[in-house]
Amino acid sequence: MLAKRFATLAALVGAISVFATMSANASPLNVAYNGGSFSLNGTSTSNSNCGGTSNCYLVTYSADFTNFSSSSQNYFSAIAFQPPGSTISYAAFDNVMATGANASITSPSIDAIIDNGLSANGCGLSSSKGQWVCSNISPMFATSGTVSLNYYVGLASGTLDFSSASMKMLFFSSPTATKSAGLMSCNAQECPGGSPPSVPEPGSLGLLGVGLAGLALFLRRRKVL
Repeated sequence: MLAKRFATLAALVGAISVFATMSANASPLNVAYNGGSFSLNGTSTSNSNCGGTSNCYLVTYSADFTNFSSSSQNYFSAIAFQPPGSTISYAAFDNVMATGANASITSPSIDAIIDNGLSANGCGLSSSKGQWVCSNISPMFATSGTVSLNYYVGLASGTLDFSSASMKMLFFSSPTATKSAGLMSCNAQECPGGSPPSVPEPGSLGLLGVGLAGLALFLRRRKVL
């Protein structure tokens, strides 16, 4: 009898742990554009990385230009992302990892600011656009190889969910050109190849269901006894 109760409680604890992990990690955003693939993902991290903000995430922006095809968009110089339904209170750039033509760019000048979006002139739009994490990048990254940029983002309210987030990237035809290629702006529902809102894996849901069923059985037996 005692062994069965311990087994029931173990299943419940396991299910709750899985559910907590699912909640701590942000739903990713995956976008395809001109043959390239771009993604935003976030993982809960220590509050100390966000100046003590209670909801702190390490956000990774990844760009894979291996199959990117555009004769006019040879460099990208700015990115911005907006998690919906959240109030951003902290944003800071952490580090960069790059391959190919960008491998030598190890310490670019990248700001991570709480801004109002991204236009063809770079970061900064009217306040009606809402809160964005926006970054101007210098020197620009070539649209070849891969690039990963890491940010710390703190939220005063809401949760970090990229499944319906907005992403903007500013491309140029040369390092000195301005507005020559314009702005690529979309979210998961608008971009070709964008990912639909993610749902928990069946295995995770199954484990959670087993745990809840075990809890119900455990409470029922306690009531009988």
